[in-house]
Amino acid sequence: LARLGRWREAKNAYEQAFARMTPEERAPYENLGLIFSMADSVALVNGSAETRTVTDSLYWLANQPLYLHQVNETRIEYYARVTYAIHRWSDPLRGYQGYEADRGAVYVRYGPPDLWATLGQEASTNAGRQAMVNSIAGSSIDNSQINLDFLRNTVVWVYMPTQLRFAFSLSPGYARAVFSSDHRAWYRVTRNNMPVRFDNVPVVRNLDTIGTQVAQFRGDTAGRTDVVVYAATPSGRMASATSEKDLRLETAAIVKDTTLRDVIRERRQKAVPAGDSLRRDLSTWRLALAPEDYLLRVEAVLNVPNRAARSASRLHVRRFTSDSLQLSDVIAAERVAPKDSTADHWTDFFVAPNAGRLPPGVPVALLWEIYNLVPDSAGRVDYDVDIRFTVQEMERHGFAARILGFLGDATGLSAEGDDQVTLSFHRQRDAPPNGRAAEYLDVDLQNAPEASYLVTVTVTDTHTGRTASVERWITVSALPLTR
Repeated sequence: LARLGRWREAKNAYEQAFARMTPEERAPYENLGLIFSMADSVALVNGSAETRTVTDSLYWLANQPLYLHQVNETRIEYYARVTYAIHRWSDPLRGYQGYEADRGAVYVRYGPPDLWATLGQEASTNAGRQAMVNSIAGSSIDNSQINLDFLRNTVVWVYMPTQLRFAFSLSPGYARAVFSSDHRAWYRVTRNNMPVRFDNVPVVRNLDTIGTQVAQFRGDTAGRTDVVVYAATPSGRMASATSEKDLRLETAAIVKDTTLRDVIRERRQKAVPAGDSLRRDLSTWRLALAPEDYLLRVEAVLNVPNRAARSASRLHVRRFTSDSLQLSDVIAAERVAPKDSTADHWTDFFVAPNAGRLPPGVPVALLWEIYNLVPDSAGRVDYDVDIRFTVQEMERHGFAARILGFLGDATGLSAEGDDQVTLSFHRQRDAPPNGRAAEYLDVDLQNAPEASYLVTVTVTDTHTGRTASVERWITVSALPLTR
């Protein structure tokens, strides 16, 4: 059922089977040590039964491909792999289970190989066998990697997404194959660097990426922080391989606490047109959260099989106080414009989000809020703003920047730098209501190379000398975000 993609039926079958199994029969299905690294496996074995139970629950919750799906496909896939290994490679007479055999251990971790070849004695020379192995693996594999013993069959497994290769040596007439040559040592290294993969699960293999930008602002409710999430779903790319015309896109913003229980789950549905492979659907989510640590997922599912996308990240929600100078996060957008002349809150602006990813030659609009500025006796606030763009990890060349947007009565504007540029200006204004001041501007990066940039905004209250800074990463690239 799992191999046919009938995940719900497979889940029901396993639940019924587990209810009938003895603890010994059920043990391998509950043993995450089969897919953990060596160190984590030892820690799991040395832990209490309660610790193992909690670890099992949290592990599969954290590794569920889509919370919008009712079934955890990777968990069912793990059950299917263990079942296959037990039935295929167990040897009751010799007293070992299939997942303990070399092929079984690899199968449980990485699933069915994309290429599986058994090279027998008909490959009459070592050179002939080597040529066959090279042809299957797609690259050169020398004799130090695979022991092509003339008197034994060689079984070769190749996993295409990761280019993992394993070779096993099998005596004709016997069922148990062992790692060939130095592949046992290679397996030990691999299981620590890459303990498990689920590339053969269709929803995992086809899972696309949602570009997101998350910004935090002081909430209107005491003890709450406004978390705004801008998400760009590549719906055109998701639908490119289907002929379905009536396309419906379901999106969700899901926030879980440290025990992976739902805190917020907001779902939306919309119809999307087919035929435009470059189409992106933009969504904005405003979430009121208490200052804690969370897991944030943004997911999107099309009403066609195995076409989905997601973004997953840790979310540390900040606490905004009233006794010190603080800044909100910076929103990077394609356009920012006030709704009226009294705009003093981020919600008072029209924002065209871009998930922090810009094509070359397009200005970037920045929006942020300043909290707890101290006014003078005349009720005026006075502060300096420095905005620094720094090119990261690329072949650098000089570029310049200029401010295009509205700056009110800003003075002392300057720009300097080579692989980094700093824009500085001074502001004087009436003390804003609620101790909150909103700032926005457009910045045109001239001759900016395609790269990732670290944008650092620093505000200094000239009345108190206090300083606060925030950072935002943006990417300038002609290429769209890919899987």
